[in-house]
Amino acid sequence: MNQKLITLVVAIFLVCTLAVTPTSAKVVFADVATTDAAYDEIQYLISLGAINGYQEVNGKTNFKPNNSVTRGHAAKMAVIAAGKSPLKVSKSSYTDVKVGTELSTYIERARELGLFTKTSGQFNPNEPLSREEMSHVLAKAFNLNVSDYQNLAMYFQDVSTTNTYAPYIKAIYYNGITIGSGNGKYMPKSTVTRAQFASFIARAKSDEFRLALPERNTSGNTGKIVFADVGANYAAYEEIQYLISLGAINGYLENGKTYYKPNNSVTRGHAAKMAVISAGKGPLKVSQSSYTDVKVGTELSLYIERARELGLFTKTSGQFNPNEPLSREEMSHVLAKAFNLNESDYKDLAMYFQDVPGTNTYAPYIKAIYYNGITIGSGNGKYLPKSTVTRAQFASFIARAKSNQFRLPLPEKLEAVDTSQVIGLISVTTDGLNVRTKPTTSGTVMGQVDTGGKLSVYAVEDNWLKVSYQGAYGYISKSYAKFLEQDGNSIGQSTKSVTANATLNLYYKPTSSSKKITQISTGTTLSVYKEISGYYLTMVNGIPGYIVKNSTTVVAGSEVEPPKTDTGNNNSNPVTTSTTGKVTVSTLNMRQSASDSSPKIKSLSKGTVVAVHSISGFWAKVTSGNDTGYVHKSYLKLTNGTGSAVKGRIIILDPGHGGKDPGAVNSGHTEKAIVLKVSNLVKQKLEANGAKVFTTRAGDTFPTLQERVNFTKSNYGEVFVSIHVNAATSTSAKGTETYYSISSGDQFEEDKKLATYINNEIVTNANMKNRGVKEAQYYVTRNMIIPSVLVELGFISNAEDRKKLINDKYVEIYAQSIYNGIVDYYKK
Repeated sequence: MNQKLITLVVAIFLVCTLAVTPTSAKVVFADVATTDAAYDEIQYLISLGAINGYQEVNGKTNFKPNNSVTRGHAAKMAVIAAGKSPLKVSKSSYTDVKVGTELSTYIERARELGLFTKTSGQFNPNEPLSREEMSHVLAKAFNLNVSDYQNLAMYFQDVSTTNTYAPYIKAIYYNGITIGSGNGKYMPKSTVTRAQFASFIARAKSDEFRLALPERNTSGNTGKIVFADVGANYAAYEEIQYLISLGAINGYLENGKTYYKPNNSVTRGHAAKMAVISAGKGPLKVSQSSYTDVKVGTELSLYIERARELGLFTKTSGQFNPNEPLSREEMSHVLAKAFNLNESDYKDLAMYFQDVPGTNTYAPYIKAIYYNGITIGSGNGKYLPKSTVTRAQFASFIARAKSNQFRLPLPEKLEAVDTSQVIGLISVTTDGLNVRTKPTTSGTVMGQVDTGGKLSVYAVEDNWLKVSYQGAYGYISKSYAKFLEQDGNSIGQSTKSVTANATLNLYYKPTSSSKKITQISTGTTLSVYKEISGYYLTMVNGIPGYIVKNSTTVVAGSEVEPPKTDTGNNNSNPVTTSTTGKVTVSTLNMRQSASDSSPKIKSLSKGTVVAVHSISGFWAKVTSGNDTGYVHKSYLKLTNGTGSAVKGRIIILDPGHGGKDPGAVNSGHTEKAIVLKVSNLVKQKLEANGAKVFTTRAGDTFPTLQERVNFTKSNYGEVFVSIHVNAATSTSAKGTETYYSISSGDQFEEDKKLATYINNEIVTNANMKNRGVKEAQYYVTRNMIIPSVLVELGFISNAEDRKKLINDKYVEIYAQSIYNGIVDYYKK
């Protein structure tokens, strides 16, 4: 061959090669994220030229994946994806399709190819495409011979053999293009979204996107697999059947029967497989395992690797622990990532669950699955983040995450509380006061508060108070609330009246840097109840607050003799008793009798030491200086002058969980059993030294969180210690940590001291890793006004800690350490 001819052939080859090489550039629609389920399929159709989206006025291009695909656009997408070209005609075949438009040329080609059953009259190009008609479009566009499937059973229960489209629906089912809408249903009359249609076309066009091919069933049954241990009346039956239809579960074959084992804990490995398949993703082959305990090449390893790539688990190397149970907190991460729940969408909403602090790594994901109707927790406002998930529960959670058909009713989005905006503190004046989600009796009841319960107030809306309740905003009737001073004391009698010399700000606290509640007009006359550091305590529209003293003028003749204030330094005739009390709040009112409504004798400042004569209920008869009266004992740190430091002290011990709630579980050992044993020993030690000890449970019972709070109050508790055992997904997590809460009107400094003494004793005596003293809004600690702490002894999920937690020798050490910590608190 001569040189010129060779050169010409090479040139032609290069031109042809360049002409057919597809572009590698990916178009990213503004409303289709790379993590979206149909992202790859949409990109595939872009590469085919089948879709180009909508150019918006803001310059962005959107695909509108959740919109229904119209019949006209379906025609265009199918024609192009099938490799066919548009068809120009001089006269439209349909009365409602204008000849010469771009869409008309694809509709005409679709008609010629037989993609639609209607060949004349109205085409209805702007009407949504139905799922049954879609089957006909796909079968005709991609040459699926419906006669090949005529002897196979119809899998879908809602498609009768008389349905005109039944043969085409069979064809796309047995070709791995669709598995229906779950629960053995196809929903033939429903519409198809643009994202769904893109996925169906991609599967019909390319084996890369096809679903696992179903078994060819000639028996004529509906395609439902019935596990021997999951009857039709089983609670999660429909959800389990849905996952069967997705190919996500197949059970265990034993003695000729297939079992699902619904009550077994789902393992991390099986959770990975179920989530990956349900999310519409395939297994991932790798040459080297990403985890040291996952053997490369096994079926499970393929799904674990895909789960890793999708970010379903937080751990990306080291040990995966495929046979360990999946925890409820980690499950939230798996579901959120697998089904594209954007956790940042819920960051400003309140955490519904009392046992999930904001410091929990998984808190954003737990919020996401709660607000998407996937879980409502384990009851009583708890999520039990460290507990495991059964296979039946996981099937239900996946079904809800995957399909709206199974979703729970979506909860109201509870706005998270901004504690910097508090304007007041109230005490509830009736039992069983409803806290509602809206300022109306039709609002959902979030919970109830009994007499004496204290709530922070954020706004007044007519006859309703906006309050914080369990980390969220709620509303209570103003008729059953009494405003208190900021430190929790009752507001006394007016000492005088003043007039505003200018427009004044009403502050929540006696400082101008505090939250401004409202403004007061010049000339307004106000009652004064107290003077603190250049500020007057007054009331405006029933709400207490502080105004600048120097901006007011005293109304002539309005002054009455103010109550005496005692700092403890003017005791001319000291009284000696065996018990003293130290004031733990900024101001404590001494009253003439044991009642909040009794006249105030004087105010005691923080740190004042009083002689205690007697205690009855919550009231202590005390002497300070030359005055004797009554104070609320909850705001005194009581100290014995001689003998045992805890003699006569009323101490409440709260062994966590119990009854139906085992708490954290590992290797057959339960949190509820461990903490009860420790609590009983602490009780023995305290009682042996003269303390009055009450425990929220003495056996395997389950008091609710509110019942534990009520129990403490009804027994006039002076110190509250809740005992727990920790757990974590990571088996390396270990050590002791102790929590306290900060709330309005609380004496949290005392909480922190008590927590520190107990934590230090445990760490030292049991040789535990010190995870420190931390603040968290646990229900039982934040709803107490007495010193209250929650101690986590150690991690049952860690082998070293667990060995101690179940050893009687260390149980004794834990108990002695808690006892020592309580004694240290009273001594120091």
